[in-house]
Amino acid sequence: MHPRWLLALLFLLAIQVSSDWQSTPDTVRYLSIARNMAAGVGITDLDNAAPYFPPGYPLLISIPFLFSGRPFLAISIIHVLLAAIFAVATWSWARRRLGCGAALVTAFVLVNASFLHHYRRPLSELAFTTAGMVAVVLLESIRSGPLPGWRGWARMAAAAFVLAFLPLIREAGLVFSVGFAALSFADARRGRLPATTPPRVVWALGLAGVVSTVAFLAYDVWAARSHSGPAATHLISLMKPPVWHGEWLFKAFGFRVGEIGRIIFPGALHQTAVQSWSDVRLVVFIPITLLVLYGWGRLLLRRDVFAAIAPFYVGMYLVWGFEAGTRYMLPLLPLIAGAIWIALEWIGRLRRWSFAALVAAHLAASLWDWRTFDVPVARSCASEWTTVESLARALPPAATFSVDGDVPECVWSMLVFVLDRGALRDSGPWPASSSTEWRVELASKPAREGVEIGARVGEYHLARLLPQPPSPT
Repeated sequence: MHPRWLLALLFLLAIQVSSDWQSTPDTVRYLSIARNMAAGVGITDLDNAAPYFPPGYPLLISIPFLFSGRPFLAISIIHVLLAAIFAVATWSWARRRLGCGAALVTAFVLVNASFLHHYRRPLSELAFTTAGMVAVVLLESIRSGPLPGWRGWARMAAAAFVLAFLPLIREAGLVFSVGFAALSFADARRGRLPATTPPRVVWALGLAGVVSTVAFLAYDVWAARSHSGPAATHLISLMKPPVWHGEWLFKAFGFRVGEIGRIIFPGALHQTAVQSWSDVRLVVFIPITLLVLYGWGRLLLRRDVFAAIAPFYVGMYLVWGFEAGTRYMLPLLPLIAGAIWIALEWIGRLRRWSFAALVAAHLAASLWDWRTFDVPVARSCASEWTTVESLARALPPAATFSVDGDVPECVWSMLVFVLDRGALRDSGPWPASSSTEWRVELASKPAREGVEIGARVGEYHLARLLPQPPSPT
């Protein structure tokens, strides 16, 4: 790839830097953990003593909270730096494995609508995808022959650090160590283990992710047992996966096939998940997935580390078979794109033109998503900060509260962020048997029996549940 093209792609990333927060419920928790870490409170989020997410990504964005209560611009700049590292790592891997297709595959990955959608949000996807790609490049370089002396040891130390850090960003990072170890042991059985990765090196690198995962699991259990109140984590959820029967596993396959299709097919990012194998979109998504499988098989025959990791990664999200947009398959984006490049080899010169058209289509879809959806929504939500802070001041400090489902999601997220307390947002009847004491509602919501309308702030008001008189005995 010519440096000017890489600079143009990085410029595309840089112009999307913003001081506006692209809020989602998960971003609130990540930001809360980061803020609490910066304040020295510990690895906690909202009112949970045990963090709902691992601390790796919050650690990366915690420093800006030392200087600002809303450091969204600084976090956005950190994302640019992570994306630049990801771009270089993707280019390095693609150049080694795809030859002349490296430039187009790298371009496709960086303009991909799903990648840029998550790049603009303070979520762990970018950090995890970047760390995973760096791990792949380091492991590939070690297998192909590290430089002798201190440089070789430095490379192995860097690989061990990244492999240990990956599960601290997302628990699935453990499979990078597992996949590398599995490939190495398979090579050893065939007598093809590279001389640069003797068994002791394989064991050291393979155990790096295991050790950090066990350490965080131990902390997770300790935090849950040492504090009263709610304590829910993804690690606890992983112990109770929803997929121990064939029907759900079959559905989980559909989720993953649909994810791959929505990542690759331009304009499909915001489509709903594939819920049934009778979904007409599978007419397109299944052939895309078959192309990916063919290309992946070719890469695996070349003893590619990324290809060896992929089955363990996908397998984990078949067992933990939830639907989450395109977030779960996004870290495999370079591999998926590279596999399609390889699979299209049979069309000859048309491959380059076809891939260039795919890059152009995704660039158009990404820019449309950014300018017509993300920017207006973020600006509209940013105008609510004064209102949200007034609502937060009006709520009693220890009161339980919920947010009506008619209130915009970003207002709910911002209020939870400001108060650093969890709150339910639902459209159910209120008051109800399990009602909170206070509720944030649209000001147009009428008064009703048992509810006192309190302070009005902008387009919203606070409603308080009146105490019920004692029942006669």
